[in-house]
Amino acid sequence: MIPVRILLLLTVLLLPSPAMSQAWTLGLEGGVGFMTATRNLGQVLGTEVAARIDNNLNNTLMYTGGVRLTTPYPRASVRLAVGFGNPTVKGTVAQCVVVTGPGCQSFEVDGTLITGSADIIFHQEGSVFQPRLVYFVAGLGLRSYSFDDPECEPSEVVCSVMSEFLGDQVKPVGRLGLGYREQFGNGYFFSAEVVDQIGPFDGQGAKSEGGVQNDFLIVASIGWRGW
Repeated sequence: MIPVRILLLLTVLLLPSPAMSQAWTLGLEGGVGFMTATRNLGQVLGTEVAARIDNNLNNTLMYTGGVRLTTPYPRASVRLAVGFGNPTVKGTVAQCVVVTGPGCQSFEVDGTLITGSADIIFHQEGSVFQPRLVYFVAGLGLRSYSFDDPECEPSEVVCSVMSEFLGDQVKPVGRLGLGYREQFGNGYFFSAEVVDQIGPFDGQGAKSEGGVQNDFLIVASIGWRGW
């Protein structure tokens, strides 16, 4: 027969402590911000009409949403999120900075950017439940680019080249960032963060200088710490 003292001890050990029950929470958050590219999507090299066509990715609004799970470790949480934006890519002939002519027309293509990420949020000091804190972001994700397929006139050589260059694709990315969170009553919070998102871009062809694409995401979010 098990002594009463041992039963009481096991009962106490198996019951969740207040700190642990508070630590395991699932919350929701949604935000808006913008994406800015530090590099062009690439350069088309050695075409029949130009030595180089630059493809500039314009800044775009981003809409984000996700769930955040706090862990028993009081200085970390996990976030799963998605983001959506509609960037525009503008192709311009590099030589047209100093020359003009029929081949110097630029051309714009609308696109869709979708991101999915899994981040670990490291809090600089104290618990995740403090009223305000600074945090660091480290994670991995996927970045999807898709582009419209415009009808190009025979004279629109830049359009024709860009249509070959801008292929739809999904590529992995790494994420590093810094943020600030302000806690309100009833589990609500505001956060603002900057995340550097870097990964490959495939320029679809031997004349393309694909390489690495580096975007900065600047987002302000409202969230609820929830259950």
